Amino acid sequence: MAPKQKKAAKEAPKVYDYSGLEEGMKCQVEADGSYYAAEVLKVSTAKTRSKAPVKVSYKGYEGYDEWVGGDRMKSKALKVVKPEPKSKPVTEKSTFKLNYFGITALGEPIRATFKLAGIPFENEPMTGEQWGELKKTLPEGSQMPILHATKGDSTEMMFQSRAILRYVGSIGSYKGVRLYPTNVKERYYCDEVIEMVEDVRPHMVPTFAIEDQAEKEAARLALVRPGGKMYTPLLKLNERLGKFPFAAGKNPSIADAYVVMVLFMLQQPSFLDGFPSDTFKDMPNITALKDKFCALPPIKEYYKDAEGIRAPFKVA
Repeated sequence: MAPKQKKAAKEAPKVYDYSGLEEGMKCQVEADGSYYAAEVLKVSTAKTRSKAPVKVSYKGYEGYDEWVGGDRMKSKALKVVKPEPKSKPVTEKSTFKLNYFGITALGEPIRATFKLAGIPFENEPMTGEQWGELKKTLPEGSQMPILHATKGDSTEMMFQSRAILRYVGSIGSYKGVRLYPTNVKERYYCDEVIEMVEDVRPHMVPTFAIEDQAEKEAARLALVRPGGKMYTPLLKLNERLGKFPFAAGKNPSIADAYVVMVLFMLQQPSFLDGFPSDTFKDMPNITALKDKFCALPPIKEYYKDAEGIRAPFKVA
């Protein structure tokens, strides 16, 4: 008897990125084993169209339109999404400790990202006095937050809040998707939104130098009212957040954590006096993103007992 042949491993179905396709683009579409010239009429993002999201019209066959998927199309604008390489979770080898003040600010997006990714970490808030003592032992100019990454007997200290955030997002995933996107276009969208927040945040820095309390509060209020330096970039960001379900696309990312945790310093309850309780009354997309992000199960669990300045992150 002849030996049985081993069955070839079943090839995983290809996943296509349709974001480069636009209405009016020329392409080729397979039908009955042959490829025909066609034109893109529409690209759908509806779940019901996930297997065949592109509506095409065949050139020379008027009235014969069809919904097709990437497996039947040829176009330079159509990309195949490469699967992420399988790797062992970093948390099997590394442990993490985060130093920052007890406030939200630039430390909170990092904390939230750790929680969303399910990566254990030690949150070690510091008082001003404790920070003063630690700062003496660090290179000149060092600032918090500081992430201590320990592997075996070696500990590395990481600085710069947004660099730390991207690092945690690069090693952490939610439902199998990296929180700092690996797809180049999605990563751009992620960084775009983070930088739009940075178009807003620095405008409050000069207010810390105002000694008179009433003057300081008035200056902060003016920043977020029509005509204030924060108001227009906040409106711009609000409009941008209407583009996708989450900041960078259909999946949550570090950009959502940054928008929510940083911007809600600018609305009471906050550790920053002077900002009102209705900062985002003209910006419904900012509030909607906060509610959606904070409703994600790991975030909801983390903030289930939140009070004071973290109360906005608690959802029913």
